[in-house]
Amino acid sequence: MYTSLEHLPKEKMIRIKERYYQGESVYDLMEAYNLRILPSTFYKLLPPDPIKNYGCSKCNVNLVVDAVPRSKQTKDRDPKEYYCPVCGRYPFAEKRGWIAFPSLSEEEREQKRQKIEAYFEKNISLVEYASLSLTQKVYLAVLCKSLLDIDQEHIKPLCETEITLAATSELQERIYTSLIKNKIIIVSATSRLDAFDIESKSFPKKYDREKVCYKLNLVQTDDIFRCIRKYLNLNCNNDDPEIVQLWKEIALGECIAYLKYRLKKAGFQFQAGGKTKEVFQKLLQNFSVSQIYYIIWCKVSDASRWYLEGGVSRQRAANSVICACERYGENALCYERELPQYHRPSDCPRSVLTRFFYYDVLKLGYQADHICPDSFKQ
Repeated sequence: MYTSLEHLPKEKMIRIKERYYQGESVYDLMEAYNLRILPSTFYKLLPPDPIKNYGCSKCNVNLVVDAVPRSKQTKDRDPKEYYCPVCGRYPFAEKRGWIAFPSLSEEEREQKRQKIEAYFEKNISLVEYASLSLTQKVYLAVLCKSLLDIDQEHIKPLCETEITLAATSELQERIYTSLIKNKIIIVSATSRLDAFDIESKSFPKKYDREKVCYKLNLVQTDDIFRCIRKYLNLNCNNDDPEIVQLWKEIALGECIAYLKYRLKKAGFQFQAGGKTKEVFQKLLQNFSVSQIYYIIWCKVSDASRWYLEGGVSRQRAANSVICACERYGENALCYERELPQYHRPSDCPRSVLTRFFYYDVLKLGYQADHICPDSFKQ
């Protein structure tokens, strides 16, 4: 006796589904295929229906919709029921994160590309590189250094690489937002169409920032190669207020990334929120990133011990870490204790932004981890 149809070949499963919807007795089908289940749940064993016109932009497979009882069978199903058989997401039920794509003919694809080009590339004034802020120059340099294609004309989609652009998703979003908002980079018509919400009335305004391809929108007074190299050589003072502010933002991201790493190693789940940022911003006023690594290591170890000894739940132990870090920092300042400098482990790699900023902007290398950013404030 079986409790599912998984032992049958796909063709036979499809045939059973046809017989079910044609009105054949569920009891006869159960007896024919040696099934021991409740008759009312028979439809749940049937394979889902493929949706030919829509696919998952993350997994590049067609969406599907689950079978329903024949008493509720209708010709038109609610698109919110469509889901990806690989990642399990529901594109029409979710408001963000990814977009479903329809199947298009070559002619339709070309029409869509022309609309993209008209919206993003026509009548756009070129931007002078000298007009960029230091922060924007750093962001642009990071994208060029890590994602510029071999022809040095387009910035490749981030989703097609294994690169960690910034320590946190929030900082990564800030890179794209700053450059797009100021027209420093613009969406290219060569972008893959599944990065856009093709059926939206506002097409091509809505798109996935990490899936589209970008063009540099800068005035090029020299040949392309020398112009690109210029973006990668920044001369600035480490005590420049803008550089100090960017340093603090990057340092904050590194602290949050290390906290998540330590908690994950300890088997804890944690979502950084406003309190986490507030505590680390406060600690960065007096301690280096390496010293904050030490504080995190100590407090995660304490939380693990607290949980293992049976005193609290796993979630409560994880939530206690950030407040414990805050108290530890306050006590260290009160008693004027010099905290050790902890090195970042090799299995917790740094982002491209951090490496570029430490080496090419500050020119301190990873010694920047041992310096409190506020010590450079004038």
